[in-house]
Amino acid sequence: MNTNIAQSGTMLDPKPSEPDARRWYQKVLFGDWGLRAGWGLLLYFALIFLSQAIVDGIPHWYGKHHPAFGAALQHAENASRDLQNRQPGGVLISHGKPIAVVLLLLWIMSKIERRPYAAYGWGSRHRARDFAVGFLCGLVLLSLLVGVLWAAHLLVFDGILLSGPQALLYGVKWLLAFCLVGLSEEFLTRGYFQYTLARGFAGLIPKRVAHRYGIGFTVAAILLAIDFGAGHSSHSTESMIGLVAGGLVGLLFSYSLWRSGSLWWAIGAHASWDWAQSFLYGVGDSGVLCHGRLLASHPAGQTFLSGGVTGPEGSILAVGAILLGAVLVQVTLPKRTYPLLLQPINRSTAPHPFRRFYCEMRGKS
Repeated sequence: MNTNIAQSGTMLDPKPSEPDARRWYQKVLFGDWGLRAGWGLLLYFALIFLSQAIVDGIPHWYGKHHPAFGAALQHAENASRDLQNRQPGGVLISHGKPIAVVLLLLWIMSKIERRPYAAYGWGSRHRARDFAVGFLCGLVLLSLLVGVLWAAHLLVFDGILLSGPQALLYGVKWLLAFCLVGLSEEFLTRGYFQYTLARGFAGLIPKRVAHRYGIGFTVAAILLAIDFGAGHSSHSTESMIGLVAGGLVGLLFSYSLWRSGSLWWAIGAHASWDWAQSFLYGVGDSGVLCHGRLLASHPAGQTFLSGGVTGPEGSILAVGAILLGAVLVQVTLPKRTYPLLLQPINRSTAPHPFRRFYCEMRGKS
């Protein structure tokens, strides 16, 4: 069975007039944009659960037969769950495994769906620049927020806790830890999910609707922002304002993805915001205080203004900092095209070993 196709630029678009002679299972599994979004998400979830079972199961199985390893593993897990005295090593452990798994799964999905790895937020160029600019913006935004709270007597600094080589050592450790936090949380929440949900929602909108790609992206961004904000509710010291601020930050990071085509601005801003909170100023991060922070501080005044034990993110003033962040995204990031958004698949570039399977399922003889 042959399917007539017409080439348009670097992509191959089905002719509007060609009859759809695909079998029913081909129509169910594949659309104009390749593997349908729903099936892609189901497969991605299945791979996440499988990989989690492997990554968590094998070490625990090995630990049962080797007591020394099991004791070390238990100690590392306890350190990663200790939110009242968070250590850089625990953060590296709790976020190191997820990001290694997610980056591998993104590569697997890029091969199955025959899309560039860059499409899921990795980006093809400007990564170092976007990360550096995002890091600087996050540091500036958090510093302005802390400065306003201090000037309004809503935040009190109690003194310096570290100095000399010890301060430098912990500063570097926490910087590495929060860079890993930025990587893992951004690719977990706004990597494959953002891209696939966007094309899924856009596919539900009639083709005659203008900007349907942008509408699909926006709907996906809102849902993921709600999930990102709600994810902080596991902290008993989190506040309602903090949850709302978390959701708004999620929208801000999605906006940077839409504008720049990659997650690297968001990763940099995420890392520096957390680093400045937890190490530099010693304030609460969703109520969590870190071991090895440079300054000691405590909130003062009304909780909805100071943030209380939640930290600056729990202050209503954090909303202003996030809105200013949107302005910084607009100013610091040149407008680029969101990578290959919802473009039809070019079958001729299908990578081995999925080329034959994909072409057979799509009905190409």
